[in-house]
Amino acid sequence: MFKRIGLYMSMCMSLLYSCTTDKGLDKLAPAYQREQEVLDGMRTKLEAHQGYWRMAYYPDEHRSYGGYNIYVRFVKGRVEAITELDMNKDSSSYDLVSIDMPTLTFDTRNEVLHHFSTATEYFRNARGGDFELLIRGNQADTILLEGRKTHNQIRLEPINVEPSQEIASIQKVHQALQGKGIQPMTIGSLSGVQIALYSTYRTMEFILPATGEDGKATSIKEAFHYTTNGIRFYEPISIGGVRISALKLSKDASSLLDESNGLVFKLTTPILDFYRNKYVVKLAEGSASLQFYGSLNTVNNGMRRQYGELLSTTMYLGRNSAADIEANLVGNDTSEATMLWHDLNDTKGKSLGRGLSYEMDFAAHGDNAQEIDFFAIDGNESTFWYYYDRSVKPWINLFRRYSPYKVEKSTSDGVDTYRLTSTKDSRYWFNLNAQ
Repeated sequence: MFKRIGLYMSMCMSLLYSCTTDKGLDKLAPAYQREQEVLDGMRTKLEAHQGYWRMAYYPDEHRSYGGYNIYVRFVKGRVEAITELDMNKDSSSYDLVSIDMPTLTFDTRNEVLHHFSTATEYFRNARGGDFELLIRGNQADTILLEGRKTHNQIRLEPINVEPSQEIASIQKVHQALQGKGIQPMTIGSLSGVQIALYSTYRTMEFILPATGEDGKATSIKEAFHYTTNGIRFYEPISIGGVRISALKLSKDASSLLDESNGLVFKLTTPILDFYRNKYVVKLAEGSASLQFYGSLNTVNNGMRRQYGELLSTTMYLGRNSAADIEANLVGNDTSEATMLWHDLNDTKGKSLGRGLSYEMDFAAHGDNAQEIDFFAIDGNESTFWYYYDRSVKPWINLFRRYSPYKVEKSTSDGVDTYRLTSTKDSRYWFNLNAQ
């Protein structure tokens, strides 16, 4: 807190008083006038650039959603914004005001800029998005900002190409990394470092080998955003004496490169591809362990009492199909998404014609990417998860608690079956098949 106050006071003094001596203080304009000059100067800078600015934007104080590229253009008090997620575009007003310190604020509704700061029935407190950005200074042509609520650092950089060109390259990198694993590797003084890539929620986890008397492994998670040629971490990561800031996708898309340290992160393709396929799980004896299908029965007992509805014993994992999207089974940020979902039935087992879904990332890691980590974040608004959350959340927590899962493949009569067994407790397992 004191550092923040000190920084604020230092900035105010430098902005408002500059290098004036005591003898010249009586010649200064009033404080409000000098402050307005600072705001007017920033407005001029924003609008003088004829093209767009690229904003590396991180919602949520814990950065649990990762980072996103938003492109903004400022013209005559208006801001036009485009998101990398689906290239949606919206226009609204903006302002430069003093709220404790100079602030860039997006002060009227904008579907792009307020996407993560909009409260809904499920996201009662929104998702930690900032629309009031403190102006922290400049670094060459880049404007340095800070989210008022999250205190996340945000960079606003001018670009001289159309956003569509950059977004196409960014989405190509994203698609190349979806579902990929990374081979265990040596980083600096540490060998056997395992890495999990959560491509949707833009987070990379480094699982460090066990050290010390307790013999426990530790992990480091860091959010990142996609760039036109790879990824850049929110903050540099220090592992084994090596500092890693960004990774570049190789030309053949077989690895991520840390060129400054000479590191090669070799990508692997796991047996299961949840980002391009949809898998079916039958939660019944013979297809799943008692620990799983018994837990579903417990959840359904609560559903029956509370709603007179049940989760189907058929569960789906992976990407929603075109037919699912047509039936309004869509993600919270994009139409296509990876998730876990069930159809909803009445108490007699008849389908109600709608489902219930929860968005997930499926990260492959371990030797030869034979382990899958279930990374659950949010229920889907489109299926009214918020209405059922209290009853069904234990079901999601079960998959999260016993993750990661070892994958084993078997083939019978030309049909491939995959068994996923918890690496934490082998009593928890289930089979799945590609649909």
